Amino acid sequence: MAILSLKDFSFTYALEEKPVLKHINWQVAEGDFVLLCGPTASGKSTLLKNLKKQLQPAGKIEGQILYAGQPLAILPDGKAAQEIGFVQQNPEAQILMEDVKQELAFGLENACQPLAQMHRRIGELSNFFGLQDKMQQKTQHLSGGQKQLVNLASVLLLQPKLLLLDEPTAQLDPIAAKDFLQILKQVHEELGITIIISEHRWDDILPLVQKVAFLTDGCLQSFASAQNFSRFLHDHGQFATYLPAIPNLYFSREKERNNALEVVPFTPVEGYLWGKKKNWQIVPLADETEQKAAPTEKSLLVAKEISFRYEKNGQDILRNCSMALKAGEIGVIMGGNGAGKSTLLKLLAGLLPLQNGAVMWWGRNIRSLNKEERITAIAYMGQNPMQHFVCDTVEKELSYGLTEQEKQYLPHWISRFGLQDILQRHPYDISGGQQQKVVLAYLLCRRPQLLLLDEPGKALDPVAKKELISILKEVAQKGTAILLTSHDCEFASLLAQKATMLFDGCLTEWQPMRYFLRDNYFYTTALAKIFTRISQEVPLCIEEAKLL
Repeated sequence: MAILSLKDFSFTYALEEKPVLKHINWQVAEGDFVLLCGPTASGKSTLLKNLKKQLQPAGKIEGQILYAGQPLAILPDGKAAQEIGFVQQNPEAQILMEDVKQELAFGLENACQPLAQMHRRIGELSNFFGLQDKMQQKTQHLSGGQKQLVNLASVLLLQPKLLLLDEPTAQLDPIAAKDFLQILKQVHEELGITIIISEHRWDDILPLVQKVAFLTDGCLQSFASAQNFSRFLHDHGQFATYLPAIPNLYFSREKERNNALEVVPFTPVEGYLWGKKKNWQIVPLADETEQKAAPTEKSLLVAKEISFRYEKNGQDILRNCSMALKAGEIGVIMGGNGAGKSTLLKLLAGLLPLQNGAVMWWGRNIRSLNKEERITAIAYMGQNPMQHFVCDTVEKELSYGLTEQEKQYLPHWISRFGLQDILQRHPYDISGGQQQKVVLAYLLCRRPQLLLLDEPGKALDPVAKKELISILKEVAQKGTAILLTSHDCEFASLLAQKATMLFDGCLTEWQPMRYFLRDNYFYTTALAKIFTRISQEVPLCIEEAKLL
């Protein structure tokens, strides 16, 4: 039986003429585990929100959505709220209560569940999610990944039959993301909940799902098994870029020899078992020694033994963190959720007061800079782009606060980020990837000397990530230093020159990106996981892996 059916479904946002979703016919069987994917702004989030009655955006609907054979529009609100769960893209948008226990209880209280049953369910789920030690913790002090786990637990407490997730691992570190997906797999297998998950990082989820739905420009292009979907992407050249690294490497090499396997490798183990039979040579596309700034160059930014805690009697979030960044350098800070990466960026941006240590800007203490000097020199983008928005249209947002000289660069960045068609949209009504592009376009108009970017690849599809990498490298070549945090090792490996890890409040030694990937088990790429076992070097991209 189909738990969900869409019949010739189209959707157009209010005050707009062009539909975002177009004539979708789709059936999801009860118990299915489905990956919903596609380019940024293809309509994934809009589709998911239309499946959740309480989140349906304002606009014109054509066609039908049926839930368990019944029109979704006439499904009682209470039943819809409990049976169709939703985990949003931005974890902060779903958190309502002050502490974790109150947040977990909130949905059950609104569903009028008996107190004894509430305690039993919360006790079971909190242990399952490892939240038992965080019940009294303030939700505002949780990391983005921790908030997402609380959101998932809160939804599952209502025992839904259909679970919708919009980019749930976007703010999770690699280990937490794998754990999150394994929890979803366990929920699917043991509880039989139907799951539809939207994701841009497919490496870890493709082996878990039964089917993949692929949207482009609001149209459903493919709905097939993961194996058949990978072949669909390969066979349609315009979509080949969306293939994850391992199947992409496999198709690109086996195509040359016409010796394709029946089963496409998805996991590092499958990739290794296939790749170890080949003779490989790793040929770097760029000389890492040339990417490093000359040792005689003066550092643009120097942090000296920074320590920080949020509460006077609390634990240190950061302890004696030191680093240096030269003009034109691109560095990435990696680490687990809650390690303090976002806090460190905010300190460097001057958004939090320094408690211990110093930040030097071209040899001057950054405290000596006035607010205008600091804002002109240093640009910061947080994890949640919506926190940057103050206007009711993208067009107004892009020009807000810019000088007349800075506005001259707007047409270039609007074109470069492909924002022409959303200028009249409200910033809250565009996709997460588009929101990030808007913020970046605005910041780049200011031509800062330092860009501090908190998870800039989050919510971007592979093509958009590739374009962003190109843009940021061009900006760096003109002298702008870039420091970013990222949980996306694939993205970071193609962008950054050097990397460090923030662990236990301290920064580890900075390493060239290639060596950082080679030395790690989990904070590394799918390609590195394969080639560390069959070669002395690791490729940063599939073009570097040559067959002899």
